[in-house]
Order: sequence, then structure tokens, then C-alpha cells
Amino acid sequence: MGLEGCPVNGNHLIAKRNSALLLITVALLTASLVSTFSVLTLIFEHLFKFDRLESVALFTVFAGLLYCASIVGGMVGGRVISYVSSIQLGVAFSTFGLLGLYLSTFFGSVTRYEISIFLSFLLVGYGLISPCVMAVFGEQAKRQMRSDERSHARFILNYMAINIGGLIAIGFSGFWSTPELSRHKLLISLFLLILVAISFNQASKRMDFLGPDFLLGKLEKVAIGVILVLTVFSVSVLMLSPLVADVFLLVLVVFTVGYVLSCAKKIGQSAFRRMLIFVGMTSIAIFFFILYSLEPDVLAIFIHDYVNRRWLGMEIPASTYFMLNPFFNLLFGSLFFICLTRFKKSFSPDSSIYFSIFLIGFGFWVLWISTLFFKSGGISTWWIVTVYALLGLAEMLLAPIAYEIVFIYGFRGLYGMMMGLSQLSIGIGAMLAERVSKFIVPAGYAVTPEALHFFAQGFKHVGLVWMGIGLLLMSMKMLVVFRRK
Repeated sequence: MGLEGCPVNGNHLIAKRNSALLLITVALLTASLVSTFSVLTLIFEHLFKFDRLESVALFTVFAGLLYCASIVGGMVGGRVISYVSSIQLGVAFSTFGLLGLYLSTFFGSVTRYEISIFLSFLLVGYGLISPCVMAVFGEQAKRQMRSDERSHARFILNYMAINIGGLIAIGFSGFWSTPELSRHKLLISLFLLILVAISFNQASKRMDFLGPDFLLGKLEKVAIGVILVLTVFSVSVLMLSPLVADVFLLVLVVFTVGYVLSCAKKIGQSAFRRMLIFVGMTSIAIFFFILYSLEPDVLAIFIHDYVNRRWLGMEIPASTYFMLNPFFNLLFGSLFFICLTRFKKSFSPDSSIYFSIFLIGFGFWVLWISTLFFKSGGISTWWIVTVYALLGLAEMLLAPIAYEIVFIYGFRGLYGMMMGLSQLSIGIGAMLAERVSKFIVPAGYAVTPEALHFFAQGFKHVGLVWMGIGLLLMSMKMLVVFRRK
């Protein structure tokens, strides 16, 4: 249903209502995803009786293919059916996957291939939902906001909603913490997914820009559903081999980049240059996501073994420190939002990306400085608080921009695929982070003075390299600006 015939004030109120519902949708979707992710390795190891290495390998392949699925889902929603139908299909596929996984936990012996089928339904489902929800939010923000600063403020709100969703999931993680009871978190994920469908359905009713399903009939839609089901079984085979999954990821990236560039070139030379800028900026953002992906694991090990975690007579669990990440994200996000809406000042997208790379490197360099103040009781907690503040500031500079550049340089019909590419940069960063972690965490790790020295040197050198990359990129930007003048 369009907005024609509504008074201007009515249009404004409808747009604000839709934006609020979309933010709620983003928060609920994130909560569902995080809740699912938090329980998978526990279920694999303790309920399905896979060994530890097999459980980690299966989870790693699942996480990597999820980013691939975002590209496919964005293409289906933006080029084949519509965002609305894509999200509806995604909810149906994810529901089947979650219920299948949940019911499987009550059976004694389940093969890895049987589990991979349900995981593949989840992959295709979440892949259909995530990029399409973000694409709809972005297009709504661009249409509603008249200035770039206010539009950027909306994307900051969007990323704050993602952090709130993460906090919701963390809140649920306190319940059913034993492996036997953790299976019930899958039902929580399913409940949150149903709320996603309801909130998005309410938001999409008055969005005239969503359009029809590209004039597809019922028979064509059924055919697409059959193709997606076949895709599920194809992906389930990929999940049995990490090497094949990595090759598939590489092929999909090359195909997608080539496809969006060819589509832009058909529009015109100017469009082609804009798409090249998007691909370049998304590729550079991978540097940030490499260190960003090290935060949960490497910092948790370092905090657990070398930080004085006693406060007010109590010992703070090492895992609790990660709560500082969404806290600082919401704090800096709120400050940025106020500055953008009141003072209408913001960094350019490329400057934000370059400075965030420098800043996250500086955060790791501060970790090295903290090791110089190691005492018998451990490093002061305030060093860790400072580091998380720097990492939160860097994250809020980059993450909203990583989504917004889709709508700055992209075109309607390609938003979904470009959003998938933007999300894939996070996945590639996570894959490369595993290699970088070997320079920080010693092999055969044990708590010794030598291990602390290894940590310190790793933080120092990695931090300096990333600071250097950020400074180099900012210097090149300044040189280009100077030459233009």
C-alpha cells in the first residue's frame, strides 16, 4: 500500500513509525542470531557427542558460509523476488532449521550430515533475512532523511540496535547454562525470529518503495522455493569439508564483485567508478575486522590470566568484560547521534574507515603498554576499560559507515547483494584473524612469564602495523585532497 493521499504530517509519522519498527526488527534479528551462535558448539559437543575439534570445525564452516548466504539472500531479495518475500521465506527456512536442531538433541545418535542439513536451512534462512532487512532499513533512511549527516545518524541508530540485540541475547545466556538445558535457547531464537517476522510485516505495510515481486506468478515462486531447498542440500555437503567451503567462498566473492561491477558498468561510467569505490572501501574495512574479530577470544584469554579482576571484594568473570563492548558502543553511538543531529558534522566515509583502523591498532598498542605495569596481582582493570573504550570508539566510527556506503555508492536492485558483500567483509576478517592470533597467543599456551612476554610483543607489533596502515591511508587521502586544491 502506497502513501499517496496521506497528508504530509501523516507521511512523516508513518515514516517514523516504520523506522522504529525496523530498528526493533534489527535488534530482534541480532538477538536471534547471537542466541543461536552461543549454543551451537555446546550442542555439538555435549548433546550430539562430536569431539571438540569436529565441533569447532563444523561451527567455523557454519559461520563462514553464513556470510556467503548473505550475498545469495541479498541477490534473491533484490533481483529475483522482493525483500518482503525473501524475509518471509527466510523465516520459514530458519524455523525449520531451528526446530530440526532442537528435536535432534533428544535423539541419541545423529550423524554430522543430518545436522548439517538443519544447519543449512538455518544458513539459507538467515541469509535471506539479514541483508534484506538491512537493505530495507537503508533505503527507508535515505528516503526519509534530506541531509547526509541525518542519514548517517540513522545508520548509527541501526548499529546501536544491533548492540541492543546482542545484549538481549547475552541476557538470555544466563539461563539454561548447562549443556543439557542449553538446547532450549534454540526455542528462544525461534521466538525472537517470529517477532522479527511480525515487526517487519507491520513496518512493510506502508512502504511504497518495496514494490511487487517482480511480477512473478505463484508457479515461479514455488520454483524458487524448490531451488532454495536444493541449495540447502548442496550447502549441507559443503559443510562436511572446510577446504571446499573456503574455495566456494572465494569463488562466490569473485563472482559477486564481478556481477555488481558489470551491472554498474551497464548504467554508466560514473556508476562503475562509484561501485569501484565501494568495493575498495569494503576491502580496506577487512583490516579493521581482523582485529575486531580477535576481541572476544584473545582478550578473554589475556584478561583471565593476567588481569587483576577483583573489585569490591569480588572476582569479576573474564567473560563479563566483553559487556564493555556494547556499553561503549551505545555510549559513543549516542554521542555521535547527538552531534550529527544537532551540529550536522561528520567524517567522510573513507576518513572514518582509515581512522578506525588506526584507532583499533592503537587500542592493541595500549594493551602492550599495560603489560609494562604487570604486578604480582595482575594488570589493573582500568587498562582493559581504556582499551575497550578505544575499540568501541573505533567500532562506532566504522561499523555504521560499512552499511551506509551501500546506499551512498550503490543502486536500487543491488542493495541486497552489496549489503551481503559488506557483511562478508566481517567474515573474511574473522578468517584472517585466526592467522593473526598466532602472533599474539603462543602455541601450546600455558600461563608463564614467557607467555606474557609473547602476548606483549604480539600486541605491540600488531598494534604498530595497524596504526601504520591507518596513518598511511590517511596520509594518502590528505595528499589526494592537497593535489586537488
